Amino acid sequence: PIAREGDRIIELIRNHQVVVIAGETGSGKTTQLPKLCLAAGRGVAGMIGCTQPRRIAARSAARRLAALSGTRPGQLVGHTVRGDRVMGPGVRVEFATTGVLLRRLLADPELTGVDAVILDEVHHAGDGLSWGEASEEAFGMAARRLCLTGTPFRTKPDERIPFVRYEEDSFEGDDGEGG
Repeated sequence: PIAREGDRIIELIRNHQVVVIAGETGSGKTTQLPKLCLAAGRGVAGMIGCTQPRRIAARSAARRLAALSGTRPGQLVGHTVRGDRVMGPGVRVEFATTGVLLRRLLADPELTGVDAVILDEVHHAGDGLSWGEASEEAFGMAARRLCLTGTPFRTKPDERIPFVRYEEDSFEGDDGEGG
């Protein structure tokens, strides 16, 4: 489970602009990674955006994390999908479809008000195009910004937006090379 690697993941999020995490189905990626981002200090300078391949998945994940956090949807955790938005002034974690993230990136390449982005379930389809294609496009737009400026989205080096990207697979060993 992802929670077992919590301290290590928190350090990775604090120290790297991009973190790739793989874990088996049921390992807690969808609910634990946003909580770990919060524990790493994310969600203070802006929201933590979490993408899901489908609208129902985004809504369900937001409800589940809100319940686990002891809050109601729209308080600490909210969601935005086509035709439905549950957000309040205290929301620090927002679940959305990749289409929502892509529209935001196109309208605001700086992702104003976003402190971290989590791309979830990158191997699934959704939003009318291959989820892999959509998430790769979102990730590619972010990566181009990283390469062009040397800092993610912001012009100041101390303002970092980590991208935490994960997909279904087994959690890899310490060396990052699968061992």
